[in-house]
This record gives sequence, C-alpha cells and structure tokens, in this order.
Amino acid sequence: MVIKALENFTNLYENATYEQKKSLLRAIIKKIEVQPNRKEIKGITYWFDCNNGQDDALLVSKEGRTVSQINPSYHFPHEI
Repeated sequence: MVIKALENFTNLYENATYEQKKSLLRAIIKKIEVQPNRKEIKGITYWFDCNNGQDDALLVSKEGRTVSQINPSYHFPHEI
C-alpha cells in the first residue's frame, strides 16, 4: 500500500493544496537531521520501514503517529 502510494507521490504532491502537502510529508517523514551548518542533510528517518524485504512497507512507530484526515481534491484517473 505504501509503496503504491509512493509510486504516484509526485503526481499526488503536485496536485495537493499547501495543507495537504504538509500532511503528506508529515505522514512519511519522522525526522530530518541536518549538519551543524544547517545547509546539508545528515539523515532522514521515515515513519515506515522500507528495508523489511516486503512489497508493502508498514508504519513501525510505537508512538501511534496519526495524520489528520485529508480530502484530496485530485483523483487518479481510472486504469484501463
């Protein structure tokens, strides 16, 4: 499910409102570490484990991270 969403992320993100973009990024990124100069990224921690060897990455946070419900204004076209 997560992998499928990420495959279409660019399209979804480009058509999202500012608030939806913030929600999408918060749902994916747990933490961003930067170098002391604050211009270079040291590392990014995601809310899901993408190295579990499965096709479907799952959220692994024990903190119960949730994201507000958003109503997307963009709908993917039906596949033929």
